[in-house]
Amino acid sequence: SKTIATHSGTFHCDEVLAVYMLSQHTKEFRNAKVVRSRDKTVYSSADIVVDVGGEFDLKRNRFDHHQRGFSEQLADKYETRLSSAGLIFKYFGKEVVRDIIENAPRPHTGHSAHDDMKMTPLTDDELDAVYGQVYESLIESVDAIDNGIKQYDTDKPARYLVRTDLGSRVAALNPLWNEAASADFVAQQFEKAVRLTGEALVGSVLRAYKSWLPARKMVQVALQERFKVHPSGQILKFKSYCPWVEHFYQLHATKPIEPLPLY
Repeated sequence: SKTIATHSGTFHCDEVLAVYMLSQHTKEFRNAKVVRSRDKTVYSSADIVVDVGGEFDLKRNRFDHHQRGFSEQLADKYETRLSSAGLIFKYFGKEVVRDIIENAPRPHTGHSAHDDMKMTPLTDDELDAVYGQVYESLIESVDAIDNGIKQYDTDKPARYLVRTDLGSRVAALNPLWNEAASADFVAQQFEKAVRLTGEALVGSVLRAYKSWLPARKMVQVALQERFKVHPSGQILKFKSYCPWVEHFYQLHATKPIEPLPLY
């Protein structure tokens, strides 16, 4: 069986999420054994190594981001440097997203989201859209926080602290600094963290697929048919309510909409 290696000691959101994606939603590493160690003689024999080892080598499945000179981003349009979560998402993310949509059982029904929606298979463009949305709504913040990137360009102290973000919730599962913790207990807490990040990822993917993507399609249809609604093309008509503002401006940024709708 395959082996996924990451570092031992205090665990963080990025490698925990990376382990979840690989072990639960990739064909190559599904149900792989997870080894946590900082001993190179231990992790060097693993099939894939994340967040430890000081190297990024796609051909050898080495996915660390701590080494000097590392500057990988998801794509040219992003400025955020990747953590191990972002690295795994960049190179395995579309497989992960598709697997969640097609196979992850939905609560209460036991069916996959794809079955519940009774939708045709994802097109490549739709997969790209959901993939980008999941990165921006979840993964990018994990990357930024792990790399110490502030959310705002200011040196002013924060007015308040947030300790309910995913990274903080993962961190809280680590043993307290002043409590004795056996290796078995730490392993159990790590598994809890993997499940926690997995729930967040699956929720993000399914929200994008079941809510965000249909709304985007409605906006696209309204834009395509706006000249049928009125010769000016400045009236958008939707078949039903949908959260349209975000999608409109995202589509406008990709391809300017002229003339701009007024209603």
